[in-house]
Amino acid sequence: MLNVDGSFIVVFIIVWILVLVLNKVFFSPLKRIRDKRQALLRENRESARRALETYDQAVLQVDQSLKAARARAEQVRESLSAEALQEKARLLEELNAEYRRNVEQAKNDLNQEVQNLKKEMDSRVETISEKIEERLLG
Repeated sequence: MLNVDGSFIVVFIIVWILVLVLNKVFFSPLKRIRDKRQALLRENRESARRALETYDQAVLQVDQSLKAARARAEQVRESLSAEALQEKARLLEELNAEYRRNVEQAKNDLNQEVQNLKKEMDSRVETISEKIEERLLG
């Protein structure tokens, strides 16, 4: 069996002194370093989580901005298309009016020419009829 004598007590006291010294010199600093490391890891995880949330919010804002920009671009495109159609209709109307004026002018010119030709024919008919009358009577 185990004999408990004075050397056992001395060894027991030395072991406890060694435990206390090792705890003070080695284990306590090691525990502090481990605790600091754990705290830094927690802070880094929290910072990463916040950065990810900020990133997600930024992406969401960019998506919303893109949607708004696309909607505005579509509105601008539609308004420009409507303006282009109105401008086209206006130009066609102006062109149509100009053609109508030209046709009316041509009709007027043609009527005037017909009137002139009728007058000229009337005057020639007179002279021709006089010549025919002279030859028949003459």
